[in-house]
Amino acid sequence: MEDLEKIEIDDIVKKAKVCELVEDFKSACQYYELSALKGDRKSFQKLITYYSREKYNRDVRSAIFWLEKYINTFSHATNNTKYEFKLGAMFANCFFPDQTKNDEDRKKAIYWLRKSYEHRQSETNQKMLFDGGVYLYKLGDYEYSYAIFDAISKSSFHPKRLPLYLGKCFLFGNGVRKNTDKAFVLLQEAANNNCPSAQSLLLKYFNTKK
Repeated sequence: MEDLEKIEIDDIVKKAKVCELVEDFKSACQYYELSALKGDRKSFQKLITYYSREKYNRDVRSAIFWLEKYINTFSHATNNTKYEFKLGAMFANCFFPDQTKNDEDRKKAIYWLRKSYEHRQSETNQKMLFDGGVYLYKLGDYEYSYAIFDAISKSSFHPKRLPLYLGKCFLFGNGVRKNTDKAFVLLQEAANNNCPSAQSLLLKYFNTKK
């Protein structure tokens, strides 16, 4: 690849698009990396897409690198919430397979998932916020996950799994004072929605299938 340091962003992007047309995504990424380093926002987004998806030779660590760089570069932007969530989810998914070796991934996952919730706006996707709460619950950040679940329960958005996770919070005292009566009602609601996990918890802790 020729020296592109002095070439304008538009010309670099054009070269990347030519590579895309022939499905040479590796070379396309090399061009997009150069234009991203010159500050082109759309090039960052292209890199995040390419490195995140199996179709384009997925590279999670590269995706994480460019996501972090994107958020830091455009920290003034008002719509970074989805990128903060995606970054947190990526760190979480790096942590889950081997939880004995990746505590730094866990810490970063919690950090970015919290940020995505803190930076939410009225138009922020509610499902994304709920999924962030689920990730935080699985990461052991019970206090924060409960706060998210509780807030969502008071909104017009009612995801099918919400009663399950609220029920687990009350059943085990995770993030909230233990209350088996509330846990039972919530798990019953989840079980009535054909949730196998809720049905199992009811059978184990309340000796009932529903």
